[in-house]
Amino acid sequence: MNLLNSLLGAGILAVPNSMISCGLFPSLILLAAIATISYFSTAMEMKLQLELQSSGLDDLALKILGKTGQVILSVLTLAFCEVANLAYIIISGDTVISWFNIAGIDISSLWRRAGMILVYSIALPIALAIPRSMKFLSYISTVALLLIIFFVVAMIIKGAKEFPKLGIHKGVSWGRINFDVFFALSIYGLTFTLPITTLPIVDNYAKSYKKRNMTAIVSSVVCYFLVIIPGIIGYLLFGTDTKDIILENFENDDILMIIVRAGFFFAVTFSYPCMCQQIFASFSQLIYGNNDFNTLNNMKRVIIHIVSHAIPIPIAMFFPQIKPVLDVGGALGGCIVGFSYPALLWYYHYRPQWKEMQFWLVWGLFAFGVVIAIVSITISVMQIVKK
Repeated sequence: MNLLNSLLGAGILAVPNSMISCGLFPSLILLAAIATISYFSTAMEMKLQLELQSSGLDDLALKILGKTGQVILSVLTLAFCEVANLAYIIISGDTVISWFNIAGIDISSLWRRAGMILVYSIALPIALAIPRSMKFLSYISTVALLLIIFFVVAMIIKGAKEFPKLGIHKGVSWGRINFDVFFALSIYGLTFTLPITTLPIVDNYAKSYKKRNMTAIVSSVVCYFLVIIPGIIGYLLFGTDTKDIILENFENDDILMIIVRAGFFFAVTFSYPCMCQQIFASFSQLIYGNNDFNTLNNMKRVIIHIVSHAIPIPIAMFFPQIKPVLDVGGALGGCIVGFSYPALLWYYHYRPQWKEMQFWLVWGLFAFGVVIAIVSITISVMQIVKK
């Protein structure tokens, strides 16, 4: 349950829009390919974890690549986590704006929106991240997963209601390939982050590669279907008019979608302090040389809080565009940390020879992650500058 919950996040809302890039059928194929690659990367990590008795990906990198490799991985993971929290704040802010719109109040202007984001951030996600004990978050995990399943059910209901009346949107493409496919790949990389989230979760699980491997397979398959069902329905309903976040395509006063938005508001609000635990640990290690944030004194904890929240909150206040944020998050997390780093760890531990197929597969996986990440981030930055 925890492994599946760690996979399903903001990416699921962006999948319908990503299908505009290459059409329905290529999107489904690419999603399946990314899910498969993500699984194999995870399987590689789990084998290394058991062999080297490592607690997580950072520890694995330290044992195989040394301190420099571990620091680079920590920085990349930290960047991914900060981008994820930025996405959570933007999604929550959009939800609050939709609720005010129902009441006839417009807070979408720059400064009103910025003020709302600041107040919301301090009152909920930042406040929830302050307690030393985060035990209460463990009870939220199952609820958040159920809310995402409710979103899938709601999309099925919407499809059953709208397709007989409106049919398939005229802007739907069954298949095409262009340069925007890199956007789709980065979003899919964000959706299947199994290599990033698995090791700490399975560390206390049965010390059996076979059992851990089966858990990863089941989680990947279930996640794939939970992602493609609303993705297909959303894209077929709205085609080229599909918004960056599919919920934006529905009217603010749509009762079913009000409930769905409330559910996601709840889910991403509590996801923020969950993600903060990794951020706090990373900054604590970088600044004070202590990975255990909870052992710091109050003054040091305050400094870590300020540094951690000072990145996503101001950006979310003045940058409402979610798509570039998700693209960068997928490129850093799904592509670099999720694909390239496991390949690098495998190569430097086992040292396959260039005559072996394993050599070319490992370096192919490494190159795939790096190329997708570089192109996606470059295009995203260019779009941000242009806007």
